[in-house]
Amino acid sequence: MRSSPLWLAALFVGCLPESGPPLADLSEPWRPPLRDIGDWELRTLEAPLACPDGEPSHAVLVRPREPGPDLGIALVIADGAFDYVPAPDLVAPLDRPHFHDPPRLRNNWALRRAYAFLGEWPMSASLPDHQGALAIALAERDLATLVVPACWGDLGSNDGDNAPLDGFLRQGAAAALWAWSTTEPETAQRTIGFVPTARILVALGDSGRGASAILQAQVEPPDALLLDSVIDDLSPYYNDRGRHAELILGLDRIWPAGAGAAAASAIANSPLPESTFFVYSSQDPVAPSTSFTRLSQAIDLAGGSRLDAGRTQHLQTSGDLYLARTAVRRLLDGPDLQTEADEADGTGSADD
Repeated sequence: MRSSPLWLAALFVGCLPESGPPLADLSEPWRPPLRDIGDWELRTLEAPLACPDGEPSHAVLVRPREPGPDLGIALVIADGAFDYVPAPDLVAPLDRPHFHDPPRLRNNWALRRAYAFLGEWPMSASLPDHQGALAIALAERDLATLVVPACWGDLGSNDGDNAPLDGFLRQGAAAALWAWSTTEPETAQRTIGFVPTARILVALGDSGRGASAILQAQVEPPDALLLDSVIDDLSPYYNDRGRHAELILGLDRIWPAGAGAAAASAIANSPLPESTFFVYSSQDPVAPSTSFTRLSQAIDLAGGSRLDAGRTQHLQTSGDLYLARTAVRRLLDGPDLQTEADEADGTGSADD
């Protein structure tokens, strides 16, 4: 993998004005390590929302250099969306130690995470190295990818209502809604350079609240919803405060009202599109297996489908092109009974 000139330009200069930015002129080829995807490009879009470090936040877009008439888009809310400062100095709130090291409340970390998802930047050992697998699988089905800004450490849930607790605004939900608005037919030609034929919502790991912010808002809903290892039910943490005391302190910054407020913002308590696919593992080493139960039940009731990959890893589509293609195919085409057994025991091939 390689460091990205576009990433550096966005980090140190900023590509666009803050209010109503059009599509950025600055672009570079997208070259994920798993395969040659053809004439696709990366662009950054500056969001009208500041990160806690005061820097503008950015979404990252991959699309064909010349978009065709059948191109859709997937709005991706990637993993790693939690952090806080346990004992903040409200004058300089980011100067003290964070829950995570390296800190995740800065624009440079959020940009690096977006590029890691696209296979353009190696991630730290604390998060999976995506290698662009899911973005490749989406591209193979004529879907561009827009990665949502995420520098607020709030699991995608806040809308600028927490400043007294942290000394800065958390705006993960606002960022998700802003990114969703850039893909709407009325604005898409200006903001992303094409009008998508379909809009898909994708959430991974701890980022599910960004998806539920969109699902629960008065906006046009997604045509389909893809979830990978989303830690939706936080009650296993709240119910074991002795073990998870530090984590719960951070959750209380996001939801001062406690577990009930956290539950209200879950995807399981949101309206789900019929085309919903959830891939996860009952052997997940990061998430308690019970954190998937309520979401699985909600998806079943909504007529969606799911797959327990049964692997001892957290994200299933991160660096696995076969499972990424499986998830996208199951989302767009529905279950294929002939291959379900192979998917469940992992005997399929990324070349299938």
